[in-house]
Amino acid sequence: MDKKQASITAKSIAAFRALETEKPENERLFSDPYADELTDKEGWKLALKFTLCYPYMPKFISVRTRYIDDFVKESIHKGIQQLIIFGAGFDTRSIRLEELKTGIQVFEIDEPYTSQEKQAKLLKIIGALPKHLSFLPIDLTKYTLEDLKERLLEGGYNPRQKAL
Repeated sequence: MDKKQASITAKSIAAFRALETEKPENERLFSDPYADELTDKEGWKLALKFTLCYPYMPKFISVRTRYIDDFVKESIHKGIQQLIIFGAGFDTRSIRLEELKTGIQVFEIDEPYTSQEKQAKLLKIIGALPKHLSFLPIDLTKYTLEDLKERLLEGGYNPRQKAL
């Protein structure tokens, strides 16, 4: 990946989520109304390449997305107050899962270019970034886990609260 552009892999995963969302409601595992607008021609092209090499890839991404969605919802019901999404890419849980809009602080960690492009696209799609969503861009090829911990704390992470 060129370090001066957003992750093409993140765009391809958004393309797979867009494909699942196009299915009839009674057949799809989840709905992501933002996925198509988050991806682009590069994302669709890579999704097609993945599918040609690994025909199960669209289903794998859909099942994985649904599993994580369900796990996050279950964790909220068990009392988490914070969610950390490491390598967030173009994930949209913070805006599509209603359970996360009830006071759960979401921290999205990713490399800077992906984070910047995602924020710009979300501003166009939804108008304003949700207050419960914090973007924490960090290049882990240059910084340590201690740097990541510091970035989380600066971003509002509370180590005394239950987190996933």
